[in-house]
Amino acid sequence: MPACHELRLPHTPDETVLLIGGDLCRQALPLLEPTGATRLHVRRSPAQAGEPFRIQADLNRPETLAALPPRIDRILCAVSPDGHSEAAYVRAFIEGPRTLIQTLRNNGSLNHLKRLVFVSSTAVYGEETDWVDESTPERPARFNGRVLLQAEQALAAALGDRCVVIRPSGLYGPGRTWLLDRLRSGLVQVADHPVHWANRLHSADAARACVHLLYLDQPAPVYIATDDTPLPLTDLYDALADLLNVPRPSRSGAPLDMPSKRLRATRLKNSGFRLLWPNTLEGYKALIKMG
Repeated sequence: MPACHELRLPHTPDETVLLIGGDLCRQALPLLEPTGATRLHVRRSPAQAGEPFRIQADLNRPETLAALPPRIDRILCAVSPDGHSEAAYVRAFIEGPRTLIQTLRNNGSLNHLKRLVFVSSTAVYGEETDWVDESTPERPARFNGRVLLQAEQALAAALGDRCVVIRPSGLYGPGRTWLLDRLRSGLVQVADHPVHWANRLHSADAARACVHLLYLDQPAPVYIATDDTPLPLTDLYDALADLLNVPRPSRSGAPLDMPSKRLRATRLKNSGFRLLWPNTLEGYKALIKMG
């Protein structure tokens, strides 16, 4: 890794960092090692062999949170819903974090909390013809964006400037190969009109950005996280098919039923963060080589 891409983290051996969620938290764990902090990884599923720092707990089951320590200094909240319904999103992103904050308040840990980074989504933005950044008004087109925006607002109300929101674009990386799998299967169709923009972020960069924001001095309330190469969806799919040596997707006359936008992460870059994978196609090429 180039030296300019290394995360600059303070040495805080007296702190406890709570990581709540799956893959992003798993990738963040080794990144936090230089801090010397106590790292605790909270997931709903039981711990497996070779999974250090694990605590089995469920934010929607308050009794399971009794295992949390009495002092927590930083939290990465990267939860995911257990379904694709609005009710599942409310449970995961609103009710669960609300229960966590109440638990920390009850056990006194909330007084020690320095930072909570909440992983949201760029779904809080709607259809846009211009570039989208943090100054763009949030106009979620679907329930997922609406629920996530409500969750952001609730955490900001509870924690003030101790809450920092990160809004990643579409993630890809090891274990996130669904698009490649569908292209290999020949099941993909793509609309060629109107232009629909694809914004992507390697999951390694998403985890790094989360850790960066856990320790950033005087952060802004919200950061978009995405790479430097938004592409028309047709271009992305065709290029990936070529890399896989499979037929390019057929074209569909029906436009996609989702908002289109081009994202940029200027604020995150200005904070000193640098991407490992700024180019989507280069990142996918490396992922394909991994098999």
